[in-house]
Amino acid sequence: MMNATVCHFWITSRSLWDGAAFPDLKAPLATLGLWVAFSPRQVASARVVGTGPEADDRNGKSSGELASNQMSSNLIPIAKLSGRVVTHWQGGEMALSEGCGLGGVRWEDASIPFLQLVKLDLQFADGDVFRLLSQIEDGTGFHGFYLVKLNNLAAPRPFDDPLSIFRERMLPELPLGEIEIAQLRHDGPNAIVEVRLLVSGTEIRMLAAEVQEYKDGSLSIVEPAESILIQVNGVRPSCAQ
Repeated sequence: MMNATVCHFWITSRSLWDGAAFPDLKAPLATLGLWVAFSPRQVASARVVGTGPEADDRNGKSSGELASNQMSSNLIPIAKLSGRVVTHWQGGEMALSEGCGLGGVRWEDASIPFLQLVKLDLQFADGDVFRLLSQIEDGTGFHGFYLVKLNNLAAPRPFDDPLSIFRERMLPELPLGEIEIAQLRHDGPNAIVEVRLLVSGTEIRMLAAEVQEYKDGSLSIVEPAESILIQVNGVRPSCAQ
């Protein structure tokens, strides 16, 4: 997340950027111990549902209630990662700072020992593909991590805009092998805000959080939020690990 001025643009851009991946709305499933929901701003900017008075008066139900009533058949409990063998990782990375002009985009910073993603795709030895996403706390009572199942693993789109704060890429810096769930940190009954996995003995830590930039250029981590911050063995992942 950037400053207040950039934030509005970023939310709209990000929603449209990911919009094609969400043909239907996700809804809370308390029985699975996690949630799935779009924030109102994501829904509006991705044009999944309309806005205005008519959107809040369909059969006397608010747009939030309508979204909660649309259940997704491809929802996967995070606990289902346990015992799966991951063979490939890729994701949508978001820069820590957009800076100013060409060369101003910062993907790494010594003060932030995390990789920041807006989506994380996992492919398993049996061919299944899951996507991990995070939802911001928007007043609905549902936030944190959730998983959806994808039909296939799409190739990352080419990164050809040096001013873009988004890039899709493979993630060879993340370990491969059998997954063990070491810890799930909850923030209420329907929110998982931290996941610690052991993959072939290597720890992957994921936070439902986001990097915020201030006017003086400094950065800090805000949680909970709708990005995915990742560490491997306590540091920002790199292929040298």
